Order: sequence, then structure tokens, then C-alpha cells
Amino acid sequence: MVIIENVKKLKIMGKREKHCISILQIIISFICARILVPYMRVSNISVTVFPVAVGIYILQLYMVKNVDGFMKNKWWYLFFSIGISIVLIACKHMVIEFTEFYSDIMSNYILKYTVYDIFAFIVFVYTFMLLSFCAIKGLSAGRIKALVLEKKSENRISGVGVTDFKWVIILAVILFLCWLPYLILYYPGIIYGDSTISIGEAIGNLDYTNTHPFVFTMFVKLCIFFSNCLEFGNTLGCAIYSVLQMIYMASVFSYSICWLKNKNISKKVCFIVLLFFALSRFWGLHAISMWKDPIYAVAVYFYSLKLFDLIYSRGAVSKDKKYILQCVVAILIICFFRHNGQYVALVSLLLMISCFAFAKNKYMVKKGLILSIAITILFSGIVQGPVYRRFGIEGTATGAYGIPLQQVARTVVYEGNISNEEKSFLNEIMPLEKYIDNYSPGLVDHMKWSEDFNTEFFKEHKKEFLKVWMSLLIKNPILFIEAWAMETCGFWGLSYWELNDFDSNITMGAPRETSELKKVYDITSGSLLGENSSIDLTLKRYFSVVTQMPSVALCLWISLFMILYALVEGKWRYLLFFIPCLGNIATLLVATPITYWPRYGLSFICLLPISALFPYLLKELEES
Repeated sequence: MVIIENVKKLKIMGKREKHCISILQIIISFICARILVPYMRVSNISVTVFPVAVGIYILQLYMVKNVDGFMKNKWWYLFFSIGISIVLIACKHMVIEFTEFYSDIMSNYILKYTVYDIFAFIVFVYTFMLLSFCAIKGLSAGRIKALVLEKKSENRISGVGVTDFKWVIILAVILFLCWLPYLILYYPGIIYGDSTISIGEAIGNLDYTNTHPFVFTMFVKLCIFFSNCLEFGNTLGCAIYSVLQMIYMASVFSYSICWLKNKNISKKVCFIVLLFFALSRFWGLHAISMWKDPIYAVAVYFYSLKLFDLIYSRGAVSKDKKYILQCVVAILIICFFRHNGQYVALVSLLLMISCFAFAKNKYMVKKGLILSIAITILFSGIVQGPVYRRFGIEGTATGAYGIPLQQVARTVVYEGNISNEEKSFLNEIMPLEKYIDNYSPGLVDHMKWSEDFNTEFFKEHKKEFLKVWMSLLIKNPILFIEAWAMETCGFWGLSYWELNDFDSNITMGAPRETSELKKVYDITSGSLLGENSSIDLTLKRYFSVVTQMPSVALCLWISLFMILYALVEGKWRYLLFFIPCLGNIATLLVATPITYWPRYGLSFICLLPISALFPYLLKELEES
């Protein structure tokens, strides 16, 4: 901060002093680049250092010319830079094998930190303060703005929601047709291990549980029931599920594109967003995947748009009954289609109330909206609590204890500070000598589904476990932090570039073998074009199960940068727009069962186009 504050003195320096400062800036640029590049986990360091150094030098020159604007919001830049610097250093020291989540501590481990990391941290904070400041100034440039927004005209359309639903239908049909080849090639949709549990419950092979959301299972059951009423069997039932999910996702995505157009985003940009959803294998495969995650994530995405409209309209939209109904439907899906959904909805409600409470009546929200959402959340809590228990519909005993189990296991494996009494209790959950065999730093399932794990004992002694967990946390904070970081890093680790090309995204779900589906569930799966036919093989070269998409972590940090933008611009109320997706990530950081899987953070990937356009949505607001 001292360096930056003294930049003002350059204006009164002579030429000789300025030359010296320029040389110093060049030296600083190369030092920063040489330290930064390895921590960014870039493969070709020698080639990358020079252009990065040039970039840092240019950033310094730009900052010198605009130092007053920087100093005005220096603390926001500082907080953001500290966060991203900590993440980069942590990622450099955590060795994770993302392709093999069952790997043990020999493959997934943490390198020791050194004094050099402290020096690197200082360099990173300085560099990212420069970068974030210049990036925000760049986003405000008139040329970029002119490309993104439509030119002003007397009849321009700008506002909340969507006014032309004809285009919502047209774009939804386009998206559906673009995804249809995936259903043809992988008919009746991609069925996973999780899917078979819901199918088994739906057809009566298994008792009803809430292991996977009961409402999701009922949706699967409804599709299969309708198919069986027509005497077409379980296969068509799964296909009906896929078609309905495709229609649902296509409708919401098309709505969001028209929503952007109604915010005066240019037709060219809206077309690019359409291509983002239509041509990516990522979305086509998720549209036919029998998971609860796509349904949940798209609802979170839609609800985020509704919250933006709430702020955008200064609360006026809350008077519309149709708007309230849309919010309620979104909340119902969020609450009932993932176990963490209730917490996401509740946090967004509380922050909505807080946001408007401090608005000094400038932003008035109808009490009907608040009450409707509150009643919806309360209703979901009652149904999934007392009502489910009344009918014996319960989830797994370890569902919400993934990270605490990992932290305790790491403490045992690395021989942390554990009393004899605590050892005795943990031995009841699992024999102490078995912890090292079953502890996988990036996947809790390896332990909690192990035959050595005493599920019944754990279920009956959850309170005692939490007491032991708290005691071990106090005595072994470093081991607990390490266990948490290893279990969650895929969702916040910015420099894990391999996650942008996560080949295991679909295949990791273990799509069921055709023989198993036919024998156990009476489902016939395979390409409608004829399995392994010439046409089938040709099409699968493009419509394959290998997907590429920016990682959840990258999408998260893009959104965090946009939050920084809103704070710098004084538009803090628009933080409410990001709350549902941030809330979902927050629940993952508390209870994720695996280091990384895109479907868990899918809502942030849905939000990516809106996040990228966020500054220009705010610019449009200023001019409306």
C-alpha cells in the first residue's frame, strides 16, 4: 500500500527520477511475473514469464495515471486480492489427483509452506490489486460498452422480466433440437448409480427414502407410471423424464436470453449466449442426465434473475402476482430437489429482507413477496421434517457429516492430538487401524460406505460425535484446515486448470451397463440409430460424453470479481443477485462429499453469461 500511495509523487518528479522509477517498475514487473507464474500452475514457465511481466508493467503505468481512482476504493481491491492470493498459494501446495478420487494420502497430499510463500503472498496482493483495478476500469470503457449494449433509440426495450414470450418459445425449440441428438444416441437418457436408487424406489424394488430427494424420486415415478399406463414400460418412462427435463432447461435458458435482450443487451451478444447453451456438449448431456442437480441448478439460476429484477425495478416488480408465483415455484424446486436447497433459500430471504430494510423506503417491497417466500420455505421444512419422518422417509445418517468425518479421519491417520477416550469412541465408528485404509482426502464416500464403518452406531451417537469433533478441532486446527481444503478445493481452487477440461464429468457418474438396466430395472438403453452402427459411431465423435466447460471455481471467481465491481461502483444491493449461487457454494464448502464434481456447482456455470455481462446490465440501469 505504501508503494501505491507514493505513486502520487511521480507527478512532481524530474525526468531523471522518473527514469529511475521506470527501471524500478520494470524490475518489479519481472520479479512479480517470475514468482506469479509458477504459483499459477502454468506448464511452460519460461515462455509465460516475459508476456506476464510486460502485462504487469503496463498495469503499473495505467495505475499511475489513475491513482486517485484507485485510492478511492483501495480497501475493496485489497480484500479481493488477499483472497485470491491465499487461494493461489494454497493450490500450489495441494497435490490433488482429480482423475482418481479414491487415491490415498500418497497421491493426494500437501507440500510444506516456507518463508518464500510469505514473500509470494505480498507480490500477489500487489499484482492483483493492479489487475483488478485496471480490469474494472477496462469494463467501463466506452468501446466495449458499445459492442455489448444496443444503440440508443426511441423505441428501445428495457426493463424487467420478458415482454415477448414468442421468442422464449422459439429459442426453447432451438435449444431442444440442438440437444435432441444426445437423447437419440444415449436413449432413454444417461442413467447413473444415483439414478438407479430413485428408479428402484419408483418401481417398488426399494423402500422409499430421502437419500436422494423424495420429490425427485416421485417425479421419476410419475414418468414411469405414465409410460406403464400406456403399456410402454420403464424405458419410455425414463425417456419421458429426459424430454421433460430438456423442455424445462431449454425454457429457462431461452427465458434468460430474452431477459438479457429486454435489458438492452445487443442481439449479437444474445446470440453468443444462445450458442453457449445450444452447442456445448456439457448442456446437452446434462439435459438428458437423470440427476436432481440440473433441475435444482436451473431453478437457482432462474431465481437469481428474479432477484436481479427485484433490485432493478426498485421493488416495483414485487407488486406483480405473476412475479410472486414465479419466485414461489423456483423456491419450491430449490427446497425439494436438493437437501441444501432450504438453506440457500433461507439465506437469500434473510438477505433480501436486510437489503430492503436499509434502503430507507427508496426500495419498497410488497410484504406479499416476503411472506410468500417465507411460507414456502417453512412449508418445505415441515414436509421434509415431521411429515417425512411420520411416513418413515429418511435420508442417510452421514449425509451432512462428510467434511467432519474427513477431518476426524485425517487427525487419526496423521496421529494428531487425540485422548484415549476419544480414540475409544472413534474406534466404535471404525477400527482405528482401518482409518488409513479408508481415508481418501478427496472423497468421503470411500469411508462412509466402507464395510468397516459402523453406520448404526454413528446414527445413534451423532451428538457425541460432534462433541469429539469439536474437541479435536481445538487441539488439531491445522489438520482440520488441511482436511477441509483437500475436500473442497475443486470448488474454489482457481489455478486447477485441469478442471476446465474435466473428462470425468459424465463418466464419473458410472452410467449403468445395458445388461444391468435390463435385468434389474427392465430398461433397455442404447442408441436409437443402432448401437455401434456407422452413423452412430460417426455422430458420437461429436456428441460424445466428454465435456469441456469453465470450472465451477473459475465461474465462482468471475462472480466474485463482479461483486467487487458492484462494490466499487456503489451498487451493493445487486449483491443479492449472486446470493443463491453463493449460498449453494457455501453449503458445498460445509458438506461436499467430493473434491470436485461440476454438477454440484452447476448453478454457477449456468450463471456464467449473466456474470460476464453484469457490468453492462448495471450501466444500462444507470441510463434508464
